[in-house]
Amino acid sequence: MSLPDMAQSGALGAHDTAPGRNRASNPIVLGGLVKSRGRLARTTRNNCSQQHNSGDIFMLDFLNDLLWGKVLLVLLITVGVGFTVASRFVQFRYFGRMFQILGASQAFKRDKHGHLSSFQALVLSVAGRVGGGNIAGVAVAITLGGPGAVFWMWMVGLMGMATSFLECTLAQTYKQASGDGTYRGGPAYYIVKGLGSRWTWLAGLYSVLLLVTFGFGFTALQSYAVATSFGDAFGVPVLYSGLALAMVVGLIIFGGIKRIARISEVLVPFMAVGYLLIAL
Repeated sequence: MSLPDMAQSGALGAHDTAPGRNRASNPIVLGGLVKSRGRLARTTRNNCSQQHNSGDIFMLDFLNDLLWGKVLLVLLITVGVGFTVASRFVQFRYFGRMFQILGASQAFKRDKHGHLSSFQALVLSVAGRVGGGNIAGVAVAITLGGPGAVFWMWMVGLMGMATSFLECTLAQTYKQASGDGTYRGGPAYYIVKGLGSRWTWLAGLYSVLLLVTFGFGFTALQSYAVATSFGDAFGVPVLYSGLALAMVVGLIIFGGIKRIARISEVLVPFMAVGYLLIAL
């Protein structure tokens, strides 16, 4: 039914009783029709938007459950077990030697070129692996998965030692010296140098994903955890603590790897000891 027909038939209950007057020309009726159709259009758009958002949320939940709950867990365990067997249980064979090297005075010495010491390399590695996620993530895992989550975290940690050992070995094998006395290396380097130039695309893809993940994902997550923790504990607004954290981190990062190592060798031991004490 068209707009004039609906108005003329009195579909909206208009009560214009003037004889011989067409109700379609009644401004009250027309105004009511326009408002009604506007409300209907807005309602339809809102419903469509809610359905679209619900579909997006469902897809994200599905991908999150698939990748983090199934694929990632299987890959971590499978790769970790494979590397453990291939390396003849390297994380257990050299467990004692790890503390011997750390206890030796040579671990804290740097050469004449100013290269990082063994201890600085260790704390840099720990700083990259231990953070807010080890506190908040463990609590969330136990809350959602129950006590069984602790067992799987132990298993992934034990098997992941072999994975980390082989990653560090490849990084040391294929690292490249720079003019300022530092070294550059990592997955992108040993992918190209170890697998060949035809895998350059994989090294580039890995670098981009790593930049996005650490530059935005991990940084945003950990800074949010720190800012909200200060807000909950001391009442500091998230904006102020976030800006302060960004300035401090910027001063450290833009000083280069040597400044990061100097700061890490001071902060990381306190962080590790404090983490263990809080966990106990």
